[in-house]
Amino acid sequence: MGILWELSLLSQLLIACSAATALAQRHLLDDAASIRLVPAGPQGRLELFYNGEWGTVCDDSFDDRAATVVCRQLGYAGGRAHWGAYFGEGTGPIHVTGLQCAGTEPSLAACSNGGWSPTTCDHSEDTSVVCYDKRPVRLVDGAVPSHGRLEVLGFDGSWGAVCEQGWRPENTALVCKQLGYMVTLDRAVAIGGSAFGSGDGPVLMDGVLCTGYERYLSACLFDGWGITECDPETQLVGVDCL
Repeated sequence: MGILWELSLLSQLLIACSAATALAQRHLLDDAASIRLVPAGPQGRLELFYNGEWGTVCDDSFDDRAATVVCRQLGYAGGRAHWGAYFGEGTGPIHVTGLQCAGTEPSLAACSNGGWSPTTCDHSEDTSVVCYDKRPVRLVDGAVPSHGRLEVLGFDGSWGAVCEQGWRPENTALVCKQLGYMVTLDRAVAIGGSAFGSGDGPVLMDGVLCTGYERYLSACLFDGWGITECDPETQLVGVDCL
């Protein structure tokens, strides 16, 4: 009887301990102060602060919906997932794997996960995130306001150009729509080759890929803020909306 009672007590203690751990993990994922992007700003390697140290997130099952939840917790409108240690490998522990979200959750705490302290991941699988909100766009150095070199307003308040690499008609139509021009896909025209000059700012967007369903350019898939191999003298994109 004594042994059975001790086993029952031990079982209850283990259950209570497990519940307390799960509660602590949920509290962590509810707290934006325990989530960061490295190196800093609106993009970087996703890290969580848990058990007294920062650690990474395995990219298994992580997608744009989970990235959007992360970015909303950090104060942005949405996000895109990047895999394979896109912003470099972390050095601390890998805290969690298999984060899956519907994209509508208020925090990562409401998402499911595949387990804490996973043993099947290494830092080559660290998750990265690029966050966005509605960044203004403009057309400059053209003869009229409806055409010119495309620029987007960066998070630091400076304007930067957009590279033509991978540019497609859906991108052009979305830019014109964001600027208030009601044009069809075949009427909006992209003008490459840095036809409107190189400008003075950096190249902020490269590899832009829009589907046409986005509401603004910064919500499209792209390589990351300021991540580019673009030659500003020959590869900046311009747009003609009329």
